[in-house]
Amino acid sequence: MLCFHRIPVFIWFVALVVGVLCACGVLSRSAMAQLTPLPEVGVMTAEDFVRDTDVVTKTFEEDQYLKFEFQIHKHWKEEEFINLKNLARRGRLYGPIVQYNGPPLGDVRPYFRVVSEEIEREISAKNWLVTYALDNGYTLRSLEEIGPEKIEALYASYEGRDVFVIRTVGQRMGPRMVIAEYAVPMKNWPEFTDYQTLTIKSFKINSIDKDPIEEKRYFAYLQAIELSYPKSWRIENEKTDVENKLHFDLVNTVDGQAVVGQISVDVISTRSVKDMDNINIFEFNPSEEIKSIRDRYTEKFKFKKLLEKKTYTLPATVSFQMTEVHALEQIKSIYDTYEEGEDTFELWFTIVSHGNRYIILSLLTPARSQDLYNWSVNTETFRKVVESMQLQ
Repeated sequence: MLCFHRIPVFIWFVALVVGVLCACGVLSRSAMAQLTPLPEVGVMTAEDFVRDTDVVTKTFEEDQYLKFEFQIHKHWKEEEFINLKNLARRGRLYGPIVQYNGPPLGDVRPYFRVVSEEIEREISAKNWLVTYALDNGYTLRSLEEIGPEKIEALYASYEGRDVFVIRTVGQRMGPRMVIAEYAVPMKNWPEFTDYQTLTIKSFKINSIDKDPIEEKRYFAYLQAIELSYPKSWRIENEKTDVENKLHFDLVNTVDGQAVVGQISVDVISTRSVKDMDNINIFEFNPSEEIKSIRDRYTEKFKFKKLLEKKTYTLPATVSFQMTEVHALEQIKSIYDTYEEGEDTFELWFTIVSHGNRYIILSLLTPARSQDLYNWSVNTETFRKVVESMQLQ
């Protein structure tokens, strides 16, 4: 019989109960800051875990991209694959693909399952899992990035009349997330904590899927700029009416209509961006040009606090880069229903200096507290657009 560290587990138990009782529909920036670290293994040794579990390796005829392994309790029973509600599409399985059920704990059972979820838009693993938890009504308690494509979390969920504590690990594989979940009724969670932690830690994907989430498109304008962007975005407002300037917008829409995000790109050069043979030198003041671009937003928005600063991966030939994220409040009209003083949008503002030109990229997106999913898609797309730039 295993003995557990009762004090840490008790503290976690209380935190989870309070979290479930106080759960709300939007995971705010302050709520993210209040997340607690994931529980560590208490007293169970690796030898005990190996003794009590079997190593399981899974491959699928319907899915050549997927192979994984994990360790599971010897006495847990596997659900027949035919009973799992999944579907095969374009050579991949989606939905629950593996499930093991434990012995009854009252009128419910603990379970371990692996689920494959399609990703339709560019989004980071972390933000995908946060939106997944919110969409399913989970109370997120812990979140830890294992890498750019992998995330681990702990959340609580109502399943019927019972509350389950679920520890999960999710990994992005091509156009989907593969998630392993170990769920235990909250009242029994203290005695299962070490098993839950070690089982999730044992989950390992042994295959590679390099297919993109979205097909890429490319934009190039002579030697001024070259970059890529997702097919779901479209180019608008391309302007080259000034010899040494280029402007265009990348627009994210819902069903091709309502705009839910916009990336504006401005290139300002000392040389012509229209005629490579033009040898004239064009003088400009970088500070004034940057201020002019930033001032485009002051007609409709009030600039509020600086939220964060970012650094992107750019070519070594870039002499300067700076990215600031600002909270914006939309200037209210008589038709708006939001509360005055509320952060409704964010402006991500990137300045890059390279050779004889400046490139300014600005993202206008709904605030993360207003529309977490579209904020996640917009900011991940912005990162990829910035880092895709080819500068000659």
